[in-house]
Amino acid sequence: MASTELPSAQQRRRLLAETSPSLGEVGRSFMEAGRWGEALECFSEAKDMEGAAQLAAKALETGDLFFYGQAQRVLKHQPAAGELKELARNADAAGKAAFSATARNSISNGDDEP
Repeated sequence: MASTELPSAQQRRRLLAETSPSLGEVGRSFMEAGRWGEALECFSEAKDMEGAAQLAAKALETGDLFFYGQAQRVLKHQPAAGELKELARNADAAGKAAFSATARNSISNGDDEP
């Protein structure tokens, strides 16, 4: 499915309600289009851990603490301090000071959940 063919909100809700076998593919299309919230919704419902892990990696790379944390919840994974340090560095580089500060605070408090 090309990103120009993304389902409408109504179509996505129908796919989610039916737990369509194409949800993982739809999630990847949303992810490629930068619509990470919708992608995670699809990955979660499809139990597509590979898709959720790919999104977590993208969020880590871009320093996006919110979507990183959401993907980790789908994966049922507690991020290690090293991952949070990397996320904080990437967030700094991307000018996301609040995400960086929150990640660093999570490390210093021993709280591995963003």
